[in-house]
Amino acid sequence: MDFNLNDEQELFVAGIRELMASENWEAYFAECDRDSVYPERFVKALADMGIDSLLIPEEHGGLDAGFVTLAAVWMELGRLGAPTYVLYQLPGGFNTFPARRHTRADRQDYGFPRHR
Repeated sequence: MDFNLNDEQELFVAGIRELMASENWEAYFAECDRDSVYPERFVKALADMGIDSLLIPEEHGGLDAGFVTLAAVWMELGRLGAPTYVLYQLPGGFNTFPARRHTRADRQDYGFPRHR
């Protein structure tokens, strides 16, 4: 069994590395923590990459990238010092699993509005 990431998953991880290297996020996160402010700029950067739609089905405007991709992205973000509390709050992340698994296909339009 091959436990390596596939090319698409590696691209997401590389994108996270580029994002985290693109500016001094550590200072930004510290400022947000100090001022009790949600890191909206960081969340927008993740959304611009599509991280907020990894688990949303393609027919609803998501990437349908799967849990391994989501886990690889989360692991890299955590490794590079991103605030992990943000990850659980992103739409299209782990929080979409119950709706995806337990909603009838004919009702998923209500649970997965057009994402993009």
